Formats: sequence, structure tokens, C-alpha cells
Amino acid sequence: MGWAHRETLVHLTQRQVFTVNEGEEKLALCRYGVIAPLISRQLTKREAEQVRREILEGLHSFPQGYIKVSERSLRRWVQIYREAIKEGGNGLYALARQKRSDAGSPRQVHPEVLEAAALLKKELPSRSLKTISAMLDGKVNPVTLGRHFRQMGLDKRSLKNTGKAYPPHERKRRNEMWQADFSDAVYLPDPCNPQKVRKCYLHLFIDDYSRYIPYAAFYFRENMPVMEDCFRKALLLGGVPSTVYWDNGSVYRAKQLQRIMARLGVEVIFSRPFMPEGRGKVERTFRTIKESFYPEARHAGITTLAELNEFFHAWLNERYHKVVHSSTKQTPLQRWQGGQNQVRWIEADKVAEIFLWEEERTVTKGGTVKLSGNEYPVEEYLVGQKVTVIFDPFDLTSVKIHHKEQFVMTSRPDQVVQRSWKGRREADQHPLPLRSSQQYKNKLVATHQQGDYKMAVATTLDFSSLQALVERCLCRSLSDTEKETLSRFFNTYAPLRGDIARQALEIAVSQKGLKMHISAYLDRIKSLHHTGGQ
Repeated sequence: MGWAHRETLVHLTQRQVFTVNEGEEKLALCRYGVIAPLISRQLTKREAEQVRREILEGLHSFPQGYIKVSERSLRRWVQIYREAIKEGGNGLYALARQKRSDAGSPRQVHPEVLEAAALLKKELPSRSLKTISAMLDGKVNPVTLGRHFRQMGLDKRSLKNTGKAYPPHERKRRNEMWQADFSDAVYLPDPCNPQKVRKCYLHLFIDDYSRYIPYAAFYFRENMPVMEDCFRKALLLGGVPSTVYWDNGSVYRAKQLQRIMARLGVEVIFSRPFMPEGRGKVERTFRTIKESFYPEARHAGITTLAELNEFFHAWLNERYHKVVHSSTKQTPLQRWQGGQNQVRWIEADKVAEIFLWEEERTVTKGGTVKLSGNEYPVEEYLVGQKVTVIFDPFDLTSVKIHHKEQFVMTSRPDQVVQRSWKGRREADQHPLPLRSSQQYKNKLVATHQQGDYKMAVATTLDFSSLQALVERCLCRSLSDTEKETLSRFFNTYAPLRGDIARQALEIAVSQKGLKMHISAYLDRIKSLHHTGGQ
């Protein structure tokens, strides 16, 4: 039949004439492939039941993907095929979808109602079908509305798939762009209630050029203070990026973050809604972590956040950073180290000031301002007036009070109700540990602690490691007051290189002995210049 066969096929039976285009012919072939085991050979009733059961339980290839076939569809296709053959027609083309005379026209819905529904959907694409139906006083069923929206290209999938291509791309140098995002992670025992568990979240920064991760960590929260903490440590370890690229989440739109970026001179680019393709590198990295790290972490017998982060940083530095990337043909560490000369660093003593938060508060009649459950006394003449509270979200033991852009005082609450910004989420599941996962964790951590990675980027200390190092150097356990002092110091100056902190403490002990207050030893760590870990 040549060209005519490719363009259109005409099937003539005693009952009807209809055309079959290439798409419908392909669909007919798929349907025939489903029913072929039933109609291509003679089967006993028992054999036919067995074949029918296998067909219904399996997945079958169709133009829209692999799908399951319902019993009703299977029965109808067999009937259509056999009737066409019985009447002397072509059974294959009888399986093709026959077009209705009113195809493409709205049915059971008044055109004006459908037009109004479309306008509501275009006005706010996230608006649900139920909401639109309710806004139209129930004049159209949500299911019917969904069918028409799919025909009009207004369904969720169509809105996401714009047909735009996303060719592979990468920045030309290190720190030209960082991508960042949160991801749901594993569950750990709740430190506030060991009988329950809480979900933790992984926050990650990745360099677009090298695929190197300057810093990533697990937290119990998914909020602005967490993002700030992770970003601050990434800056100190990796330098200042020219641009950051992330989604439109409320955390990334926060006014506090806009202030920080302005102080740093960093450009912020937001991805377009419903367009995760632009964040492909960070999404692919999360996938790698979920496939390679999460299964082991869930069964490694980990009970604390510090232990989870220790395992993760060992895995990150001993596995992820040392594996050759399929696109760059280099390891992330090799490309990262190759761009050190172009990095803009920030001094550690300026980081704390850059990352301070600002909140406007009205002074109460009692002469205090309230912040995250704490009450801070201020000067009496400020009662009823608005003041700016400047504070560290990880250390609310003291705040700075400004009035009309002038510093007034440093204030401390009579009673500390909250030491850091609020936020909490819980769950109630925790997997059993596996010996193989525990061994894998212990091996990686030991390799990381003894390996040569610190030659590239020195190992950083979490709070528990810093406390253990201080207690070991001072040959004693710290009091509660000293722990609070150490906590404030860590939140201000972290991340801290382990080798520098150890060297500073040893020098301080040799000069001052072991009986000084802990602040004397911490001052020695501050005095050492280690911008960007150098």
C-alpha cells in the first residue's frame, strides 16, 4: 500500500467504515499483544483461566508506558477481535480506538462553566480540582473537570512539562555557583524523649563546577537557623560563592537570608516553580546519597545526630569526593582543588557578625522585649517604642538592642527559656541495626580519621568532639557553666579545624597551666588565623 498505508488505513466491515492512523495502529498492536496468548491457540477452560490471570497480573507495554490491564478491558478486546474475525473483517484494526463524532468537544459541561474553570486554574496553577469545583458552586464534578483539564493541557503534569529542553551545563570555575536544598533523611531517637524518634533532614551545598560538597549535615529541623548554620560552615570551608541557586521555599525567601546575602555580596537565583530540572546536580546528589548512604545509616546502630554526621562526613570524604564523576572524568576533590587560586575567602571573626539576625519588637509595659519565649530587659525610656533586636539564632543567652539605628545595650534574660530558635518535628519508627552496616560505618570513620583527607581540607570538629578535645587537654570534665561557654564559642566560631584547635589548646596549657577558666584556653583558639581552613 506504500504511502497510503503509512498515512491512513481504511478498514471496511459489514457494520462500519473507520480510519486508522499510525498512532491508533500502534495502540491496536499493543492491545493485540495483550490478548494474543488467549486468541492465538486453542486452550481448555482451565488453561484459559491461567493465561487470563497471568495477563491481568503482569505489566504491558503501551505508548504511555507500562500499565496493568483491567479484566473489563481484556474481556472487551477479546470480544471485539473475535467478532471482527467472525464477520470477515480485520481483527487488528478493530482493536484500534474508534473516534466519536463529538470527539474534542465538551460533554455534559456547559462551555461557559468550563471556560470559567480554566481561568481559575490558569490564575493559580496549584489550585486543586475540588477547590475549583467548589468555587463554581459544584456545577462540574472534580473528576470530570480533571478530564477536561488534561485535554486542555491544564493538568499538573502538563503544567510541569513545558517541552523545554535542559541541555547539560556547568559553570566554568569553582565557586561560580553553589546549589542547595533540603532532603528528608533518616530517623533517630529523640534526644528530648528517647522513647520516641524524630526525623532528621539533610541540608547540602554543592559546587556546580566540581560537584564537590563544601559542607552538608543532618539536622532535626528544616528551618532558617539550620540553613544559616550549614551555609556559614560551607563558607568557612569552601570560600564565598558568586551565586547560590535554590528553590522557592519559604526558608530561602526569608528576609534574614536576604540580609546575609547582601552583606556577603552573593547573588541569589531562584528556580522556576514546577521546574526541578534546573537543580539537577543537587537532586542527583541527593539520589546518590539516598541509594548509597541512607541504607547503611539506618542500620548502623546510630543513636545521636553527632554520630550520624560523623559517619556521613567520613562517607562523603572517603567515598563521594574520591569517585570519578561520569561527566567531568575527574573526582570532585580533584576539580575542587584545581580552582583554589580563584576563591574569595571570608575571615572567621567576621562570620558571626554577618550571620546575626534582626527582629523588630515593641517594648512592653514591663520594660522588656520578647523573643522566642525569652524576655530581655531594656531601658525604661523605650517602653512602648519599637526597637531592633540583633541576635545569634543559635545562642539566645544575650541580644543587642538598637533604637533608631543606634546601639543601646546588650541584654540578657533573667531566665533562659529557649537557648536557640524554636522548631521541632517527631515520628515513631526506627530500624533494627545490622552488623554489616555497623562495620561499614566503623571502617569508614576510622579510615577518615587516619587518612590523608585532612591534607586537602582539614577535619572539622562537631561540638561533642570539641568538648572531648578540651576535656582531654585540660585533664578534667567541664562544669555546666563551662559547657555553656563552650557552646556559645562553638556556635560563633564553628567550623573549627581539629588540628588547629588541638595545637592552640596545647600551647595555652603549656603557658597557663590547667587551672585557668575555660575562656582563657578558647581565646587562644580565636587568636590563631585560619581563614577558610588555611
